Amino acid sequence: MWKNLTREAIFSDFAISVDFDLPLDQVEKDCHTIMNRSQIVNRSNVGGRQSEILFDCELESLRQLQSLVTQFTLDEMTAMGFNIEKTRNVWWVNINESQSYNQIHTHGRSDLIGIYYIKAPKDSGKLCVVRNDGLTYTSLVANNNPNFRASLEFDPIPNKFYLFPGHVWHHVTENRSKEDRISISFNIEVQ
Repeated sequence: MWKNLTREAIFSDFAISVDFDLPLDQVEKDCHTIMNRSQIVNRSNVGGRQSEILFDCELESLRQLQSLVTQFTLDEMTAMGFNIEKTRNVWWVNINESQSYNQIHTHGRSDLIGIYYIKAPKDSGKLCVVRNDGLTYTSLVANNNPNFRASLEFDPIPNKFYLFPGHVWHHVTENRSKEDRISISFNIEVQ
């Protein structure tokens, strides 16, 4: 009945996650060390704290994490068909106390965004990625097709790393637990 029918996915995005096997107690301790000696900044954090942007670190667990992020990003982008020779990342520590959250934002002109969770107690908030294209103004986002949904939520899981394109809007909902939610955010550039 239909001749020469062609279907193509266009303008697609991705969200990739992986579990890293790092010593969380040491990573958490090193995050507190960074926060104690860092100028506290609030980029997207409401009620919580963010460290200054860091390029390298002498603390072994954080150096190991940065190395894992670099290698994982190279492997995944290559597997997706991108011709990438190297990546460069900068990062910062996020500590969200009870009732704090991260408001909706992007990471500017960053190619990729990474988020690694160190501590995420029950009810400490969800990582939400939000569609930011014209489809959000149509009725197509209201249907059940997962390719056309308006948002996607992830439960923060300790030792899990999330990777998605830098232009994707995202936020983390309110920490309703009595404990801190601790993560490290990455801006990743590729060449």
